[in-house]
Amino acid sequence: MELFRINGVPSDKQWYLFNGDFVDRGSWSCEIALLLYANKWLRPNNFFINRGNHETDDMNRAYGFEGECKHKYNERYVAQSSSIFTADFFFQYVQAFLRELFGAAFGHSDRQKILRAARWPVFR
Repeated sequence: MELFRINGVPSDKQWYLFNGDFVDRGSWSCEIALLLYANKWLRPNNFFINRGNHETDDMNRAYGFEGECKHKYNERYVAQSSSIFTADFFFQYVQAFLRELFGAAFGHSDRQKILRAARWPVFR
């Protein structure tokens, strides 16, 4: 919330990119995840989220996100969060693969050039 207070709320003119590791950073991780994904749902074309290494089941278990969510909410919240984090990673991977595949089909075989030109983040 402090970030939005300082920089402005997400809008068509105020875009945001969250580059992962947004859970396991304090006692409000569940609410932060909800806030970020709600904004992603409301503003799919100007609010972007990449999954980091903390958005995995093992890290969630080890660093407290899972316990916090079970304590505040329930097991279903943990399962839903896990599904969202997994889908986030899956869609990033698939989109990168398709960009490389179709880039090569159109004469762009240099993988680094394709990945540099790709519009990231990809969870749209």
